Amino acid sequence: MIKRSRCKVDISNCLIFLCCIVYFVSYITRLNFNAVMAEMIEVQVLDGKTAGLVGMVLFITYGAGQIVSGMAGDKIGPENLIFMGLIIAAVCNVLMPFLNTVFLFCFVWGVNGFAQAMLWPPIVKLLSKYLTDAKYAKGCFFVSLASHVATVAIYLLVPFCIVLVGWKSVFWCASTVTFLVCIVWGEAFVG
Repeated sequence: MIKRSRCKVDISNCLIFLCCIVYFVSYITRLNFNAVMAEMIEVQVLDGKTAGLVGMVLFITYGAGQIVSGMAGDKIGPENLIFMGLIIAAVCNVLMPFLNTVFLFCFVWGVNGFAQAMLWPPIVKLLSKYLTDAKYAKGCFFVSLASHVATVAIYLLVPFCIVLVGWKSVFWCASTVTFLVCIVWGEAFVG
């Protein structure tokens, strides 16, 4: 559970807030490829068919990873699984701008899909384990809301990043934010 000395307010509200932040960055690091795909096709990093393949690989590994994540959360703890998922997702996003073959794009984005699957099941487990029924319902609502806010944010901010700096900056910004969230999560749960 959250270290009490790190949270000056109600522990349950801290847990909900941290889970919202984690789920927000998970959507940022998952949807950013879809948001920059048209630009990557335009600058001929990928063509339309291979870009679609990269996105499909993420969803396949994300779906398969859900099952593995549920079982792994019981063995290594949901707090640690979330920490690992954040780190892996951030690393995958750092690597994307450096890739130059369809195989590498598919491999790295597939690993990202698996990392994404390491976030939702442990979040639900933490919320259900530490919150009352009323707080759990509130927590699920706000975590779900965080995913919607992230979806809107990524599609609003990506065009500005592309125009100002280029498509690669989208991945680097997402990874930077995710590494920062990873530090906060680690301080609260792991470190």
